[in-house]
Amino acid sequence: GVPLPYKRSVAGGADWEFVKPIKKGDKIDTSHEFVELQDKSSDKGPRALMVYRSTHKNQKGEIVAVSTNTIMTY
Repeated sequence: GVPLPYKRSVAGGADWEFVKPIKKGDKIDTSHEFVELQDKSSDKGPRALMVYRSTHKNQKGEIVAVSTNTIMTY
């Protein structure tokens, strides 16, 4: 629920770290943390990179993966 600073946005990529195997039947709960906002404005106009980290846990509460995601907004 972080509001985007500009009208348009596009996925800028993601890095994943898998900590434990994810098995068929696992129920995954994901929480997100806003990490950083980088101003990337140029002579072409305003733009920003928004970075957030997601933690993915199984039904036992064990962390199975962590992802860092980037959204470019312009």
